Amino acid sequence: MSYRLSAPRRRRPNAACWLPVLALCLSATVSGAQEQSLEFKGSSSMTTPKFTVEAPWILDWRVFSDFPQSVSIEIALLDGTTGMHKGLVVQTKEMGNGVKLFDESGTYQMRIDSDLARWQVLVKELTKEEAEQYTPKQKGFQRDSPFRQRQN
Repeated sequence: MSYRLSAPRRRRPNAACWLPVLALCLSATVSGAQEQSLEFKGSSSMTTPKFTVEAPWILDWRVFSDFPQSVSIEIALLDGTTGMHKGLVVQTKEMGNGVKLFDESGTYQMRIDSDLARWQVLVKELTKEEAEQYTPKQKGFQRDSPFRQRQN
């Protein structure tokens, strides 16, 4: 099974509702594309279904636990086509959260290895303007890694 990030489907309103909305749309300016996101939650180890994203995108993660001294989690990004390991996104033995920015479009999966942790992962596509405002912490990823920090 594969997931594609897309806007939620909405019910079609009847014709009587369209006129005020149409008038509002004609007088308003559209301010960009609709945000697209996909969320995964769990409390055990798993591999997520495949998902397809367009660059730029972020992976926003959160880890909670009733046993903070014993929590452990790793989140690895896998190529959705080959299953090959692309890189380790998160490796921690603490509760917390973080965000990673990615510059590559593609089809991916995540392998989440979790011990005594409840976790939540949000995959969200960004506009180029939103990505430019993102300022990552400076860490030492390899130059050719999809996890590399943005070069301005």
